[in-house]
Amino acid sequence: MPDQAGCVIKGNMDNNGRNRIYYLPGCTQYKFTVVEKDKGEAWFCMQRQAQQTGFVKAKTC
Repeated sequence: MPDQAGCVIKGNMDNNGRNRIYYLPGCTQYKFTVVEKDKGEAWFCMQRQAQQTGFVKAKTC
């Protein structure tokens, strides 16, 4: 569940923790992406927030 209402951007890290990728609703992998906060993943309200913390937009969007 998102931290705040309307914050639907999922910030996800790959298995080795090196790549930070964010997914928007409508991205191919969005519905399969799980945000695990204990691994450094996060929910974002705006793309700019994700980008400022080192996440890049998924290529499947």
